[in-house]
Amino acid sequence: MLNPETRKLIACCLLLPGLLFSSLAIAALPQMLEAMFNDINLGDTGSVEDLLQHGVDPDVQDEQGYSALMVAAREGQLKVAKVLLAHGAKVYKRNQFGETALMLAAYNGHNVLIDLLIAHGADLHANRNGWTPLMYASYAGHTATVKQLLAYGEPVDARTSAGLTALMLACRQGYIEVVELLLRLGADPNLKSKNGQSATQMALANGNTDIADLLLQAGAQEKDSRGD
Repeated sequence: MLNPETRKLIACCLLLPGLLFSSLAIAALPQMLEAMFNDINLGDTGSVEDLLQHGVDPDVQDEQGYSALMVAAREGQLKVAKVLLAHGAKVYKRNQFGETALMLAAYNGHNVLIDLLIAHGADLHANRNGWTPLMYASYAGHTATVKQLLAYGEPVDARTSAGLTALMLACRQGYIEVVELLLRLGADPNLKSKNGQSATQMALANGNTDIADLLLQAGAQEKDSRGD
C-alpha cells in the first residue's frame, strides 16, 4: 500500500492543469494504479473513493489494459464496483485480450456483479476471439452463472472464432452440471468446431466419459462410444 504522502503526490499530479502528460505525472501513474488496484483487491471503498475525489480517472488502465472496474469485477468487490460506476466508470472498456468487466465477473462466478454491470449497460458481446461471457462461465464451471447469462439472452450455441461453443468448453473442462444445464436449455450436441471436433470427442479426449455418455443420451451423433 502507498503511504498518504505518495497518494497526495499522485492526486496533485492529476489535478494540476497541463501536467497530465508531464514526466512527473507519467512517473506517478504506475504508483497511482498500484494504489487503486490494491485498494480494490482489499475492498477498501474509502480509499478508492478518496483517489477518485482527488481526480484519478476511474477508467485509467494498466499496461495490460485492465481498468479499475475490471479488477473489481474479477475480484468480486461489489461495493467498490458501485463506487466506480457512480464516478462514471465505463462498462464497455476492454483489456488487451478483448475482455470486459462482465467477462471477468462471469469467469469468476460473481453473479451479483453481473447483474450490476448489465444494469449499467454492459452488453453480452464477444471478445475478439468470439468468447462471450457465457463461454467464460462455462469454461470455469459456474453453473449458476451460466443459467443467469442465458436468462439475460445469451445465445446458447454462439461460437468462438475457432468454432467452439459453451457446451464444448464445459465438456472439455469436465463440468457435468454445466453440460446438463446447457443441454436442458437447448445446446446442440452435434455442432463441431472448425477443426471438426464434436463436444463428445472433446469430452473423451479429456477423459470425461460420463459427459460423453450424457451427450450420447441427449442425441449426439457419433459412430461409436469413442467418437470415431
